Amino acid sequence: MTNSINPVRYRILLWEGDPQEVVAARLDPQSLADLHPLWKQDLEKFGPWQRIGRAAAEDTGLGGGLWQAGCDADSPGIIICGPCNSAMDAAWQLCRKAALHPWDCLLAVSQRAGRGQHNRTWFSPVGNLYAAWRWPDADAPAGPEWQGLLPLVAGELLAGYLSEQYGRSVRIKWPNDILVEGRKIGGILLEQQRGKFVTGIGLNLAVHPEDHMLRADFSPPATSFGSEGLQAGPLSFWTDFAARARQTFYRTLECFTPEQWAQVFQSRMAWLGERVRVQEGRGECYCATIMGVASDGALMLQRGGTTHRIYTGSIIAAG
Repeated sequence: MTNSINPVRYRILLWEGDPQEVVAARLDPQSLADLHPLWKQDLEKFGPWQRIGRAAAEDTGLGGGLWQAGCDADSPGIIICGPCNSAMDAAWQLCRKAALHPWDCLLAVSQRAGRGQHNRTWFSPVGNLYAAWRWPDADAPAGPEWQGLLPLVAGELLAGYLSEQYGRSVRIKWPNDILVEGRKIGGILLEQQRGKFVTGIGLNLAVHPEDHMLRADFSPPATSFGSEGLQAGPLSFWTDFAARARQTFYRTLECFTPEQWAQVFQSRMAWLGERVRVQEGRGECYCATIMGVASDGALMLQRGGTTHRIYTGSIIAAG
């Protein structure tokens, strides 16, 4: 597959996979194009794709064969891999091999056991976006005072981009669901290991789960780009979003204290000032009013005339 126009200069690697590693599926430009029309459009848009020689491939730290499009070595890398258990698991393995650097991203074609909040399985067919994005390490640039807010920062980066680029009403269902017109279109998952951060971003570009596939109690109905009359391929979406989001990330840290940002973020929250049902772990389900978020990322709720904080749990509109 060839195309003389590469609209954005990125270091994009198509990873064939390594039978001894977490991604074992064989993948090349043509086989990926055959999997879904959105991937076919992206491969044509960002081509030409060239096979990388063995020596150059070994320098990347990845096992198996590689194809490359784009050649800007100073830009963050994008690694496209075939079906895997979880993009997050594959990304952590690459981190341990020093093959995924800060602001590099792994895009998985699909996931067999993608996970969301509380290790719930994420609906992961081909055509949607499954990104595992390595962020800067814990010691820079976001200090310890920001770490509780980082999952919400990631959600705001995605929600703000969707709102600005596509003109939709976008809200964040604490702590990690992205809602368009009240329906879930994506989710965020931030993990930390030994001072390293990887942010998982899932976005329904092609399809979304039907209502009967969702948890009955605390999942809002889902939607997708296709259902909203929008279209974007996984690679096209990511190259534009990631560049803008990276700039916004640094501006956020420069312009706000955690306390200031938490106040600004509240305008993006779903059901702010409204009654919701709350489930903390396996405890009782109760109703409360959302009052905002604290500077450590906790959800502030008013219940029985008092305000308290929760750090994990599920919420849904009380109806």
